[in-house]
Amino acid sequence: MLQTVPVVDICMNVENSSVLITGGGSGIGLALAKRFAKAGSKVVICGRRQDVLDEARTQIPTLQPIQCDVADEQARIRLFEQVTREHPDLNVLINNAGVQVRQAALPSAQDWTRVRNELEINLAAPVHLSFCSLRGWRSNPRLISLMSPAGWRSRHSRPCRPTARPRQPCTPFR
Repeated sequence: MLQTVPVVDICMNVENSSVLITGGGSGIGLALAKRFAKAGSKVVICGRRQDVLDEARTQIPTLQPIQCDVADEQARIRLFEQVTREHPDLNVLINNAGVQVRQAALPSAQDWTRVRNELEINLAAPVHLSFCSLRGWRSNPRLISLMSPAGWRSRHSRPCRPTARPRQPCTPFR
């Protein structure tokens, strides 16, 4: 059953926020980083590729980029420890990193590594980082997880997509 969230709970003052955006170097993550930075927030982004993070920083000089592959559990722990130490005022986590891998409906044993990587990025990482944020951040953490419409129905070439990124209600951002 879908629950309605009062508007007062989903609107936030972004002027005084400090935000961590996973997958923040390109696409939707970069667009969110620009929006938060323009509104006056301190923005930390993470991503796998340093060159993409460096390019994002040329577009938004105030960004604080951190290289991190969220598919790796130990890398997520190091990321959380680093951002908590260097940015103790962080109060918003945006789980944006995501991948979609085309594969056979029943992957072979050799394909399992790709399937596991997709599940780590799309499912384990957002849950793990959300738990870390709720336990470790001091000031009323806000969690935002982006979900892909591609997860609304299964396709034979993306069998774990609906499991990894289930359909979720969309909440507005002002």
